[in-house]
Amino acid sequence: KKNLHLGVTAVNTQYSLDFTRRLQPYNLFEFSSDRNFVMGFDYDYVFKNVNFFGEISRSQNGGIGFINTALIELDSRFKLALVHRKYDKDYQSVYTRAFGDNARNVNEEGFYIGVEFLPVKYVSVNAYFDNFKSNWLRFRADAPFSMYDYFAQVNYRPSSRWDAYFRFRTRQRPRNNTEITDRTSVVQGAVTTNYRFNINYSPTKQLKLANRYEVVNYKLGNNPTEIGYLLYQDATYTFKKKPLS
Repeated sequence: KKNLHLGVTAVNTQYSLDFTRRLQPYNLFEFSSDRNFVMGFDYDYVFKNVNFFGEISRSQNGGIGFINTALIELDSRFKLALVHRKYDKDYQSVYTRAFGDNARNVNEEGFYIGVEFLPVKYVSVNAYFDNFKSNWLRFRADAPFSMYDYFAQVNYRPSSRWDAYFRFRTRQRPRNNTEITDRTSVVQGAVTTNYRFNINYSPTKQLKLANRYEVVNYKLGNNPTEIGYLLYQDATYTFKKKPLS
């Protein structure tokens, strides 16, 4: 049927020499050879107002990585995205760039919920909630750990000349605590929280003004909270008859 698409992908990578790395406990399962073969199966299916799609693949060493997504349009003003992914600690794919927190799709399992909402005229709301975990060690984290990333932004755009938004984001990542000698408590959560207000205004077609105020809180374990502030104002002027701004 036209609303169902299936696909198969195979990638063979061959190097002239072995791909070697300095082995550390956190990268014990990463690729270190001269050849890798990855084969995957993907699907895309549309049912009424829901679009399901995803992929599962297996690397040459037996590691598995998969992702499943559902995009749901509950209303013309409300959209929902659901994503579940799981990448084994020994999944090896040089060219994979799927959804995830890590730069590479390995050692991660999580569930993501994203929403887009248009409550009233000129206003839109974007938010997501992402909970995930590592089942093996990570760089600068010598134990498995559960993490989160929460985000919400309210946008206001009454005209093409100016717009503003307020953003909140908080995320937790694991970090080794070098001050603790007890190995059972070597990893702790590093929580970063951002509050941002941004406004853009164009009094004329040539002049654009941008203003931003942001506060960042950082807390590592039970240590005191560190606070940073940012305030900037930017003005850009584009000349009518000259390619200069």
